[in-house]
Amino acid sequence: GASGLLGRALKKVLSNHHTFQILGLAYSRVHNGLHKLNLLDKPAVTQFVTGHHPDVILHSAAERRPDVSQSDPKATQALNVHATAHLAQLAKSTNAWMFYISTNYIFDGTAPPYHTDAPPNPLNVYGQSKLDGEIAIQDITDRACILRLPMLYGPVDFIGEDAVTTLAQSL
Repeated sequence: GASGLLGRALKKVLSNHHTFQILGLAYSRVHNGLHKLNLLDKPAVTQFVTGHHPDVILHSAAERRPDVSQSDPKATQALNVHATAHLAQLAKSTNAWMFYISTNYIFDGTAPPYHTDAPPNPLNVYGQSKLDGEIAIQDITDRACILRLPMLYGPVDFIGEDAVTTLAQSL
């Protein structure tokens, strides 16, 4: 997810630290030194991770569009759950720390503010897929951090890349 809105921002911030090497992976929009990798291609992902033996896997790739998730739940599950579980297994086998970007969509919005022990109740396929990704990670490795973000915004490559510009476009 290094070519997405969040991935680009993370790569920019982390690249300012010269104590470690950043290997950004992307499926589309592969430029600026990113490596092309399809997270659904398990053999290629396994080869990449075991070949580079990272200390940290920062997983920010996802099908994040609720409308697309609703219309293609199998593809959403493949990326948001199965690819996530595979990365968690690779993190465990290489003793890497896994950092997973999740969402507040795992909650139904009826009882904020939400704390780490709040019971999830996703209302759509996207929220359920991200919750299932969280559960998979927790079942596989204890060397992980899950961060639930409510919204992404920032410099965009195209108008539909974040919720704020998408809403502004519809006005």
